Amino acid sequence: MNHTSHVTARLILVDDHPLVRDGLRARLEAVRNLEVVGEAGNAQEALALAASHEPHLVLMDVGMNGMNGIVLAGMFHERFPGIWVLMLSMHDNLEYVTQAVRAGASGYVLKDSPATEIIQAIGAVLDGKTYFSAGLGARLIQASAMQSPVEWLTPRERDISMRSPKVCRANRLRNAMIFRCAPSRHIA
Repeated sequence: MNHTSHVTARLILVDDHPLVRDGLRARLEAVRNLEVVGEAGNAQEALALAASHEPHLVLMDVGMNGMNGIVLAGMFHERFPGIWVLMLSMHDNLEYVTQAVRAGASGYVLKDSPATEIIQAIGAVLDGKTYFSAGLGARLIQASAMQSPVEWLTPRERDISMRSPKVCRANRLRNAMIFRCAPSRHIA
């Protein structure tokens, strides 16, 4: 963890199960240069903590009551672009992983991972890298290799590329590649 070698990294834990938060806090606070500055059981608490504590990273559950973690990750990405989001989930569903990354998460760790892997994931994300639990990365690569390049686009990007040739002249597949037309991803 290069980021935390000299600076204590501030974390917020977001999970709707207090026992999970308690266990994570106990394990993470034993790690040098990591400090859990807050815990939240729902989206509203998480957003308020982020605003008041300015954490470096939020470790966030995917499946929570009320607003799910993927939607919340998108809100963090918009409101707090300097805060890294690492998803924590019991679901190894590739669709969830893909949605989380599209929402702005920098990694996805399974809850059945050992604590050492969760700590490794936190370090990687704090260093500006992406991290996926063992096996998820390989499955993501395999799944994306089997997709048509058009499927890599968001629905909005597909709509733009099909309807507006003035915005994007390269709106067809060429040599099995697709060109991303909108640098900001969305053109209204």
